[in-house]
Amino acid sequence: MKKKKVLLYAGYVLLFAAAIAIFIIHGIDGEAFREKLQVSLKDKTGSIIVMKRLDLSIPFSVTMEDFDMSSPDGRYKFHLDSFEIRPVYWKLLLFSPTMRFVLRANEGWLSLDVSPAFLFGKRNVSLESNKFPLEKVLVTVGGSPFPISVLVNAEVKYSAPRSSPADAAATAFITLEDINLKSSTGMVSLLSGLAPKKAKCTLEIKERKLLFKECLTSSPMGEAELRVSSKLLDDPENSQLTGALVLNPKEKLGDALVLLYLRFRKPDGAYYFPVTGTLNNPNLAL
Repeated sequence: MKKKKVLLYAGYVLLFAAAIAIFIIHGIDGEAFREKLQVSLKDKTGSIIVMKRLDLSIPFSVTMEDFDMSSPDGRYKFHLDSFEIRPVYWKLLLFSPTMRFVLRANEGWLSLDVSPAFLFGKRNVSLESNKFPLEKVLVTVGGSPFPISVLVNAEVKYSAPRSSPADAAATAFITLEDINLKSSTGMVSLLSGLAPKKAKCTLEIKERKLLFKECLTSSPMGEAELRVSSKLLDDPENSQLTGALVLNPKEKLGDALVLLYLRFRKPDGAYYFPVTGTLNNPNLAL
């Protein structure tokens, strides 16, 4: 009998909580806060932020539709069809409070999870994207339209101790699709026919070593591969880069490179242009 009363009481509590939640959800009017939020963000960041709709839901989720952000001087402008911020509730079970930011534009999306992972003393970041259109999001950069049209597919995982960021571990798989140079100038129109339409890059950070495991592009000019590694130090300015940009040119370009860069040609027929410098200041020997 006592057990039955407890279950009945618990049922009443759940019904009451559900009723309160429904009341709160329907009682929250995002439009009432939209203008206040825009003014507050402008005061705190200096940026001009405009959105056509603001939806608030319980618990603690925000969705901003037709989101535009411009720098105070107007030289930088970003646009998103929607921008959503919400917690990832199941990760609370792992003592890893995580916020998820979801950016959508032109049927593509990018999702970013950020977690302090306070229990284990590490910061964790994970990113995924599918056909995310950079030129639709980066409307204006430096006062000019973003010059490249490209779709970004990515999967990135990053983890680092608070005490030593150089001991980070990371993996990244990035593919760029439908790459096009956007400009009306004759020179860019010429280069646009030579630019790669697709690029793929995989890198890994492990045990204080950065390694590009695969970084390939293919274009009418030939194929290029980045083969670079670095021993990571606490100061990026001292983290030396070693490796090369390897170019396998098509016949006509190969004839030109023989005259200009014969010393970089190896027995396999490819040209190895050394990459030196540091993570903060890389150099390509041309």
